[in-house]
Amino acid sequence: MIKCPSCGSDLRYDPAEKQFVCDYCGSRFAVQELLDRRIITAKEYREAAGISEPEDEASGQEEDTSTYEASVFTCPMCGGELLSTDETYVTFCSYCGSSVMLDRTRKRVAAPDVIIPFAVSKEDCEASYRKMLAGAPYVPTEMKTQEQIAKFRGIYMPYWVYSAEVSGPLTVKGEREKRKGDYIYTDHYAIDTILDGKYDGISYDASSTFSDSLSSAVAPFNFDEAQPFTPAYMSGFYADTEDVPRDTYEDDTARVVKSDVVKRLYTDAEFARNGAGKEEIGKSPIIPKVKERLGYFPVWFLSFRSKTGNRVSYAVVNGQTGEIAADLPVSFGKYFIGSLLIAVPIFLLLTLFATFTPRMTLLIAAALGAVGMIIANNQLNRVFMRDKGLDDKGLTTVNPPKEESYGSKKKTNYKNIGESFSAVGTVLIIVGFLAGRIFAPLFLIVVPALIFIGIGSHLKTKISPDRVVYSAPAKDKIKVMWKPLVTIILCAGMAIVNPFRDYICYAGVIAGMALVCWCFLDIIKAHNYLTTRKLPQLGARGGDENA
Repeated sequence: MIKCPSCGSDLRYDPAEKQFVCDYCGSRFAVQELLDRRIITAKEYREAAGISEPEDEASGQEEDTSTYEASVFTCPMCGGELLSTDETYVTFCSYCGSSVMLDRTRKRVAAPDVIIPFAVSKEDCEASYRKMLAGAPYVPTEMKTQEQIAKFRGIYMPYWVYSAEVSGPLTVKGEREKRKGDYIYTDHYAIDTILDGKYDGISYDASSTFSDSLSSAVAPFNFDEAQPFTPAYMSGFYADTEDVPRDTYEDDTARVVKSDVVKRLYTDAEFARNGAGKEEIGKSPIIPKVKERLGYFPVWFLSFRSKTGNRVSYAVVNGQTGEIAADLPVSFGKYFIGSLLIAVPIFLLLTLFATFTPRMTLLIAAALGAVGMIIANNQLNRVFMRDKGLDDKGLTTVNPPKEESYGSKKKTNYKNIGESFSAVGTVLIIVGFLAGRIFAPLFLIVVPALIFIGIGSHLKTKISPDRVVYSAPAKDKIKVMWKPLVTIILCAGMAIVNPFRDYICYAGVIAGMALVCWCFLDIIKAHNYLTTRKLPQLGARGGDENA
């Protein structure tokens, strides 16, 4: 620890004030002030910050700043590690949620090149989390207790920080068409330019214990506030160690940089005037030169262990910007009560102000079955990816999943899904206008059609075409999706046949809705699976979070 120049007590770093504070006498000091004023000698500073005396100091050589000495706390339950420069005791594990005393050893570890200091205090972090929980009424009560919320821990998470350069001459082909009489003339252009662009601060988390779904949710960090690393910033906080190879995200960085260059060229007046399209520019040999370095980024980290003890959920807060993300499972009891409180008034209002024929209720049940099938399919795919770690590039790089983990290895492109949704919607509109008067009121077909088209448009334009998901095995899907499928076949079939007895229609509606409710319970189970994770097994650093 760094000693207070006024009273000699230990100083701690306050993120809110961005300076060191003495709790005993109330004095406050900036990091640079302590160094510039030479209040302590280099040797005293190294001892306070936990940096060992360099062996070659007597010879006048510069001390090694590529490593620093830290206490390494290892969880005996999962093997997770935390680093600290303080002489403290750790009584619970942030990764598996175990309330155990962590084993402590002292050793030198690799030092990052840069660090972004904490700027969000623990009190602000807890307040943001409480606000999030207030808007989540179905969250288990145990997650809302002060004892649980107080377990937020400030951890510097390792990130690979990439910089890139694009330079040199570039020639892009363009063409423009013009009509003269009955002829169309095409003018071809060769547009020459000189690229000279520099990028910095493109970052990806370098710890396999930090899920990509969480790290991306609290991004980005403002790299302009990064400082050269000194162990002094770690006072009062912890750090995780990097285990993801440094070249893991080089291709991703190059893709990000190239995409930005293409966008800038495409919007340039000269390129637009000469007919250089985005696709043509994208084919140009734009090859960024990428370099990387290690950085520590501030994250407030909280784990919550389930009642069964075999799963854990996380909440994380960006320690610089305050952005928050959390795994919030659903309590079945609260969900059931809340659904009743909402459904009963809606049913009474619909009964008073709308008239539903037996055939109409059958079609509504069939439509709900279709919605349930779509949601269930998406959830099961996500569960499959999470279970196998396929949604976390850092994790799969450190621990590649076995070949059979990919199932059929069918990748689903969101753009293709969007096109399929739009096609189904178009077919429904055609069928609606041609046969809607025969089988059902027109709006019961046209409205779902418009919904399909809207979803398709969103998937095609708002989600990157490069994003893919792996499809869960059919044997896993059929366990859930047979319920909405039977609902669709039963209710839609009865609506087409149109039995003369109303009670037969209502019996079909009751059976179909029971299956739909069963399906939605399965969807909630899948949601809870996605918001809780298998206990990490990190015995050999870089173990599988999903093991």
